[in-house]
Amino acid sequence: MPDTVTMQLDAVQALAAQLTDLGAEVAVDGGTTRAEGTRLGQALTGPAADELAAAGAAWAGSVEVLANRAQVVATGLEQAIASYRALDGLLTQRMGAAPHAAVAR
Repeated sequence: MPDTVTMQLDAVQALAAQLTDLGAEVAVDGGTTRAEGTRLGQALTGPAADELAAAGAAWAGSVEVLANRAQVVATGLEQAIASYRALDGLLTQRMGAAPHAAVAR
């Protein structure tokens, strides 16, 4: 199996941008979910109120983790794109510099 990796950098960059936007939107939803869970818990009394508030907080925590993961993946993709583009630029310079110029491996 060959060791060559091929990717469309513009498509990966577009995916990273979409993940960044999604992460931001989901983070807002997490905050809203947390506030609504608290509000609903205050609307009741007793154990049901505590359970509802706890469920809202747990769900909000899950949503916030999802938002964070989307943003972490987007950052990783952006860093990979920057690295590939930097290496591509270096290879282009080296290949144009001299017929037998050293190439980074």
